[in-house]
Amino acid sequence: MATQTLVGRVETLERQMSELSGLPARVEALSTQLSQFQVEARAEFSAMRAEIAAALDAVRAEIRAGDEDTRHQMRVLHDDAIARIARLQEQLGDGDQQTRHQMRVLHEDVIARIALVQQGFSSPTRRPRRQSRKKRSG
Repeated sequence: MATQTLVGRVETLERQMSELSGLPARVEALSTQLSQFQVEARAEFSAMRAEIAAALDAVRAEIRAGDEDTRHQMRVLHDDAIARIARLQEQLGDGDQQTRHQMRVLHEDVIARIALVQQGFSSPTRRPRRQSRKKRSG
């Protein structure tokens, strides 16, 4: 640059200044575009937030409905299990009563048989034994 003449240097400066003179307008245009972008970005983010919130609400509603359905099914299963247990208890009670009755009958039968056997041992007159057919005919 030292070898350039003063006129050349001034011309270079003027050219650079004329290029820079459009810079404020370009910066202003960029500023406007940036402001517009910010407005649009806010609107889009707000719309996204609203969509996400709506989707979350829908998911929550589905979960609640599923929870209610699961609770209902569990209540039905619980009630069914309670009813089955009650029927089994009733059947066991009936079977228990039948078994006790049979045991009483068998016990009384055994007592009666024991009494008969004891009578047979303690009777003063025993019946004579029957002779077999071989001895009779012989």
